[in-house]
Amino acid sequence: MKWGILSTGTIAKNFAQTAKQMPDVQVQAVASRSAGSAKAFAEAFAIPTAHDSYEALANDPNVDIVYVATPHSRHYEDMKLLIGAGKHVLCEKSFTTDAEQAKEIFALAKKKNVFVMEAFWTKFIPLYRQIEEILESGKLYTDAELRKLLSGHLCRCTGYENILRAVKKTMYRRLGLPMPTEPEA
Repeated sequence: MKWGILSTGTIAKNFAQTAKQMPDVQVQAVASRSAGSAKAFAEAFAIPTAHDSYEALANDPNVDIVYVATPHSRHYEDMKLLIGAGKHVLCEKSFTTDAEQAKEIFALAKKKNVFVMEAFWTKFIPLYRQIEEILESGKLYTDAELRKLLSGHLCRCTGYENILRAVKKTMYRRLGLPMPTEPEA
């Protein structure tokens, strides 16, 4: 797939640097509201096309999917523009400013038959997947069982006690059980 990048800020630079390291990813175009910014970004990352408007990127026939790196207050309108033009979208977080906007974006994407997703990379790390499996199991795990199940992942991350507490709290809530009171330290 041929990618476009919407905006030229720091997070867009991070995306472009990462994309350059991926052999199957081709960044075809970048857009900025400033022609100079788009041109400088394109030159810095060897991107063939620099657009001086978001509309030009949305209408670029050589772009299949667009990474939206604009400020989050613009995500809703930018995604509507891109989806309306038939582009797939990977949008930086936060996806939209409220749930109603998100629902509208997903409905529009479904109507236009395009893929849209928030760039929430932590969803794909093994710890997150393990937590999802635990919570979806419907089982009530003890603290010792949770520690054992998550031990391979938690040793590599900071704040593991907070993660354990959050998993436990969510597990109890999903099962409709009152959270036990933790003993005073």
